[in-house]
Amino acid sequence: MTSEPTIEITAKKQRRKEYGIYYTPKFVTTYIVKETVVRFLQERNHGEIRNIKILDPACGSGSFLIRAYDELLSYHAYQQGKSVSELDQRERLPILTNNIFGVDLDMQAVEIARLNLLLRTLARRETLPSLADNIRQGNS
Repeated sequence: MTSEPTIEITAKKQRRKEYGIYYTPKFVTTYIVKETVVRFLQERNHGEIRNIKILDPACGSGSFLIRAYDELLSYHAYQQGKSVSELDQRERLPILTNNIFGVDLDMQAVEIARLNLLLRTLARRETLPSLADNIRQGNS
């Protein structure tokens, strides 16, 4: 896992209760992703992995999606005999745009999820791609 920056939002208690907003601790997201995504990756061949779609239907600021993306990056790097830090944006970006998807009611959370994922992807890229089709506001 990389220790790149992420952004989190804190909603007021009443708003969290009203909209069912809950933030999952990192250790929980890490455990769940390892028990689901990592196991899935271990049981498939590289060709199958390229076409998977990972969806978090209540993504919030993107905690699960970030962990899943990190695991996909690790998998792709390993398949190419590289470290994750050696993957350039041309290798990282398609993994994000083809495999990672989320939905959330809170538009602010959607924007933060997009930004968090882009921070994971872009080390030296000058122009940020749009994730409007990948991370959406809505009731899932």
